Amino acid sequence: MYFAGLLQRLGIAEQVNARATIIDTGFTAEAVVDGRADIAVQLLSEHRSVPDATIVGPLPDEVQQITEFSAVLGRAGAVRPENQALMRYLIGSRAQEAYLNAGMEIAQTSATT
Repeated sequence: MYFAGLLQRLGIAEQVNARATIIDTGFTAEAVVDGRADIAVQLLSEHRSVPDATIVGPLPDEVQQITEFSAVLGRAGAVRPENQALMRYLIGSRAQEAYLNAGMEIAQTSATT
């Protein structure tokens, strides 16, 4: 969705879409690997899920879209030990290592559990 809008803003959507291979589900890099497409644009972490894909790099900063994920515990959920354990795991060192390995950046957390 973001990339389609970016193409519109850049004024090149018609030219790109005339040759585009749209992948409804899955990883777009698979279409490059199997020869259906020449270029794939998708989240970096999703490109890294395709072993034979050669990642060139992210879009330039001026057109980059940052997606932030967060988790929140409601009042009732905050008192449940299993919810607190999940939150600790999601911000813990093992999870952070997995995020980095997937090509994600880690923002500073302000979580208190």
